[in-house]
Amino acid sequence: MSENVVGPKDCAVEMGTLGNQEIPTRRNRRKNYLRESRKVASRERLSMPLLYPDAEGRGRLKTGFVPSRDFVDMVVECLMKRESSQYRNLRDALIVDLAVEVGLRVGSIASLKVSDFDERLIENTLESTVSITPSVQKFSYENSFDVPVWLALRVCSLIRIRDEYARARGAMAALSHQHIFVSDRTFGPLKSRSISQLLSEILSSLGAPKGTSIHAFRGLFCTEEVEREIAHRVEKKMDTSAASVSAVIAMRMGHADPNSYFSYVSRAMSRRAAQDRAKRLISTQK
Repeated sequence: MSENVVGPKDCAVEMGTLGNQEIPTRRNRRKNYLRESRKVASRERLSMPLLYPDAEGRGRLKTGFVPSRDFVDMVVECLMKRESSQYRNLRDALIVDLAVEVGLRVGSIASLKVSDFDERLIENTLESTVSITPSVQKFSYENSFDVPVWLALRVCSLIRIRDEYARARGAMAALSHQHIFVSDRTFGPLKSRSISQLLSEILSSLGAPKGTSIHAFRGLFCTEEVEREIAHRVEKKMDTSAASVSAVIAMRMGHADPNSYFSYVSRAMSRRAAQDRAKRLISTQK
């Protein structure tokens, strides 16, 4: 029964007695995995979580399309060249940078408020980052994220530009909600769906796969964090197991489940191994 399915590594296995009976047909949308009713000769059955071999590729935690830094530059350039207000262009470019540099989800970005960025404290800090805690997070988490000081100062600059833009249109009263990212027409808080739709259109126009959205930038942040963490651990001769690295990355990403990042870590380790082999091959040929 289990020849076409697999379970998680080291999963628990139970043995039960079936007798000489029929197993009901188990159908799946994918015709390749259609299993017809058949007789069981053995009295023992293997009971385990049923997963198809390509489950990771079809799951919601797959890595998917991860843009390069050059691709991100193309996105920002496209946003800045639009025939629109200065505030709107700078707003959308900053949203992209927050996703790339901090790894924030779109909902957290949309929820950011002026009170999250104290310009005086940011300017006087001796640290390279400042900590923020978005009011909206997945599963109602209350995680804090490190924002590079240079990026935090850009947020403060955008707030001033936003206020000037609203003041010129007599709309300062509409900013009482204190959200940083607002509509350039109504000055109401920018919705997550609006951000996703806007960037999906830009990404699609630049050749990204269908369905790619702002979440892809979070994937880039994750990929770079994984590579930096592995390089640091190799240099310091620390544990480089996938489980250990995944645990650290999950914490930085504001996620409770380290297994969500196992595929990112595995890919990074594979790339690193391939690079090391290439270097050894080149050195032996000299």
